[in-house]
Amino acid sequence: MNTTKIKFKKSVECSIMVENGIFKNLRSTLEPFSTGTQFIIITDKNIINDYEKLIHNTFQDYQYSIIISIMGEKAKDISNIEKIYSELLNQSCDRKTCLIAFGGGVISDITGFIASTFMRGIEYINIPTSLLGMVDSSIGGKTGINLSKGKNLMGAIYHPSTIVIDPTLLKTLPKREYYAGMVEIIKYSLILDRDLFKTIKDNFNELLENNISDLMLKIITRCVKLKSNIVVEDVEDKNIRNILNFGHTIGHALESYFNYEYINHGEAVAYGILYSSKLSNIYSDLTSFECQEINDLINKIPLPVLKNLNIDKLIKLIIHDKKNTNGKLKFILLKSIGEAQITTKINYNNIKTVLEEHEYISC
Repeated sequence: MNTTKIKFKKSVECSIMVENGIFKNLRSTLEPFSTGTQFIIITDKNIINDYEKLIHNTFQDYQYSIIISIMGEKAKDISNIEKIYSELLNQSCDRKTCLIAFGGGVISDITGFIASTFMRGIEYINIPTSLLGMVDSSIGGKTGINLSKGKNLMGAIYHPSTIVIDPTLLKTLPKREYYAGMVEIIKYSLILDRDLFKTIKDNFNELLENNISDLMLKIITRCVKLKSNIVVEDVEDKNIRNILNFGHTIGHALESYFNYEYINHGEAVAYGILYSSKLSNIYSDLTSFECQEINDLINKIPLPVLKNLNIDKLIKLIIHDKKNTNGKLKFILLKSIGEAQITTKINYNNIKTVLEEHEYISC
């Protein structure tokens, strides 16, 4: 088992455990808690359908209950969060209650947010069941819920005490969601690790077909280390951590544009990567050859077609991006595959031009 212990601040430490089959041995993770600890597992109906028996076998000696949230981005609406707060109060939860996020990125976001705010902060454990959650959203303490003006505009940085990553849970993940996670893995290779990009490129067909291979375990472990290193360096997301948002500025706007229905997060970020790579080719040092390499790899993933985009509407959504400061857009470009840069020199007209001229991306 690969265990990484991360110390974010003097009083904040998080253990990340990565191993195939580790969920079946979760009881060892629960040993530090007293038998009187109340566990509240927050999940959704798809996860509970697949894993209810396994959850019961794991927690049967503990006091636990399950809250089943609605699914999708609607789960991040304030109305749904309020319902979960009410359920916690109905179950007499207090500051010693431990929440467990058992699901994908949305479940991770809302559970972390609720843990950070309920009773002014309670402990929680993150158990991601999606590839995107395993390599990205479960790590780093970012929590968030959505407002009508955009995604993740209300949130906090609040770390779980433990993150348990078990790639065998990917067996039940729909292909479309698995592909979404592959996009996030590609992102890590583009911003931080050229060798990882080569590994993905050389083994892409295998990775798309076999989501619990030894190679995938190694890649997930590598992504966990890459993100952990960045988070430790910039816990509050004020500097270098911003590079993790490569492809996300345009991606988040696309998600909002389609009301979080037509296109999922990974697919939106895939388009964001394509457009951002083109911008990197024009306004940074990314070569046309590298841009085409990225283009070719991303286009091996089935993506929904973007038709008749209202570019002006999309730009308005980008203007509301939470990473903007003092009216300036903080944008992530690639200097080369494996090296990213943060710039405020990209303006909305630059983005609009690329969106208009490259509806079907090609470098």
